[in-house]
Amino acid sequence: MSDVITNAMAWLDTQRKAHMSRSVTYSRGADSVTLSATPGSTQYEGVDDEGMTAQGMAHDWIFTAADLVIDGELTVPQLHDRITDGTGDSPVEYEVLDLAGIGHYRQRGPQMRVHTKRVAGAESS
Repeated sequence: MSDVITNAMAWLDTQRKAHMSRSVTYSRGADSVTLSATPGSTQYEGVDDEGMTAQGMAHDWIFTAADLVIDGELTVPQLHDRITDGTGDSPVEYEVLDLAGIGHYRQRGPQMRVHTKRVAGAESS
């Protein structure tokens, strides 16, 4: 008997990729791969050196984990990897960001959610 939940998650990922994604470039150093990714966000809060709580919003990218193949190897996100979104008037570059207590990515079924911060380019629409 097949796993209904696993099959449903795979179907939903296919629908996300077909109807709710755009092409981005995921880079690690000189190596890169083009992915179909869906933009998202994660709210987070942290405490600075003086004990003040600050809230922020990370730019997230959701894509199929099996698509993250760099230099011929299936891999997971690493800090300082870059994602470039060419949608809009000018490219916007994001860097993988570690969120305290959350990490820099998470995977649920076939989907991977990567937390990033904008580091270059104008805000895309």
